[in-house]
Amino acid sequence: MSALDLLTLTLADSRGYNDIMKKIAGFTLVEMMIVLVLLAVVAGIGLPNLTQMVRNNQMTTQANSVLGAFQLARSEAVRRGVPVVVCGTRNGTSCDQTGWGQGWIVFANASGTGNDPSAAGNEVIRVSLGAEGIDASVSGGSGTVVRFAETSLLHANSAREIRLARSTCGPERARRIQVVVGGRASVEEVPCS
Repeated sequence: MSALDLLTLTLADSRGYNDIMKKIAGFTLVEMMIVLVLLAVVAGIGLPNLTQMVRNNQMTTQANSVLGAFQLARSEAVRRGVPVVVCGTRNGTSCDQTGWGQGWIVFANASGTGNDPSAAGNEVIRVSLGAEGIDASVSGGSGTVVRFAETSLLHANSAREIRLARSTCGPERARRIQVVVGGRASVEEVPCS
């Protein structure tokens, strides 16, 4: 085999290699632009729905946590044989009237001092911090705390309803937690207004 034959074979092989590489080289600019436009459309549709889903889940979680605190307080009142109080808190150490959206305290009220979880004889059972941006209102009854007697019944001067809502309430709606005189609590979605 001569040098000319080797050169011809080498050139033929390189032309075949180049033809194959051209066929599998990748995407064209037009194809890439189409894919990017499709991704932008899907993201534009999906992201607002994702944000709303997160806001709705935060409201549901907050309401269910308050409901769980009421159920804990009711069972602890029976178990301990003393009244148990659930109150809203902004700082995690003392009760306040509007703190239900930021957190709550469950405490055994053995001293009968009312709304002071740090009073002598009172024992804090649980402190839970809520989510930012959720406001609360208390209504029903004559108090701003929910107090369960040792019989598991709601105390006479206890709050009967806690309403949780965002200041920018939207499709996630507000949540109303109601406690009946028998001590049973429930949560429902209600309009924002």
